[in-house]
Amino acid sequence: MKKIIWVVGIVMLFASTVFAGAITKADLANLKGTWEGNASIGVATASMKLEILNNTIPLEGKATISNVDRFKGQDFSWTGEYYTAQSSNGMLTNKGTIMFVGEGGKVFEIRSLGKDKSGKPILEGWFYGQGGKVDWKVTKK
Repeated sequence: MKKIIWVVGIVMLFASTVFAGAITKADLANLKGTWEGNASIGVATASMKLEILNNTIPLEGKATISNVDRFKGQDFSWTGEYYTAQSSNGMLTNKGTIMFVGEGGKVFEIRSLGKDKSGKPILEGWFYGQGGKVDWKVTKK
């Protein structure tokens, strides 16, 4: 009986998580638009906005993290109320991600495309610039 409860618990855990997977060329048409959510490092969070401006390779994108002051106390050299990176060279990688390299060493990557429990599309990725790396999760607006 305990084994059955354990197996049911594991199945329910997987069923309740977000489905996310590698990004393919077929997914590009659905990426164009504005995505909003949160960026985080440890327990600190900030607002994240990702704009995908076209749907063909190379992708054009802009990542903006606002309310950066919430990251105070972390090892960041970021200043001001927002931090942004823009790139017109977003490429699909052999790992099924999309990598954007912007000016000044700023980099952002879309690691996965998935759906939440209600079927709403979700993108997950990371952003790096000026010594700070944050993870983010956004939904399409």
